[in-house]
Amino acid sequence: ITQQEIGEVVGEIDGLAGWLSMYGWYRLKASREKALNTVKNEGAKIVAGELEAFLKGRQEARRRYLTILKAMSLKPMSWSEVKTYLEMEQKTTINDSHILNYVDNLVDYGFIEKRENVYELTDPLVRDALPLVPMQS
Repeated sequence: ITQQEIGEVVGEIDGLAGWLSMYGWYRLKASREKALNTVKNEGAKIVAGELEAFLKGRQEARRRYLTILKAMSLKPMSWSEVKTYLEMEQKTTINDSHILNYVDNLVDYGFIEKRENVYELTDPLVRDALPLVPMQS
C-alpha cells in the first residue's frame, strides 16, 4: 500500500479510525477498489444501524432528522441554510427551537459537527448510509 493510496482512501472514508483499519484488513486480501467498496458497503450498513437506533423513539421527527442529514450530505451548511432546506423539503414553517434541538441532537450523537459556523457530517459513510434508512419506519 502506497502513501498515495492511503491519502486517497482517507479522503473517501475518513471519519472513524475503524474504517481505515477495516480497509487495511480487506486490502491485504483484495484490490484497492474491492477493499474500498467493501468498507463503504459494510460501513454504510453499520452507520444505518446506528441511525436507526438513534431514530428509535423519535418517529415524529424521523423525517426531519433524515432530511437534515441529507442536506448536509450535499455540502456543509450554516444553521440558516439547514432551516431553509428543511422547511422547503417539509413544505412548512418550523419553529427555530425545534430545528436547533434537531441539530443539537445530531451533534450530541456524533452524526454532525459544527466547524467555523457550518455544520457537516462527521463521517462520509453517513452519506452512504442514508439510502439504507427509510424516511418512515
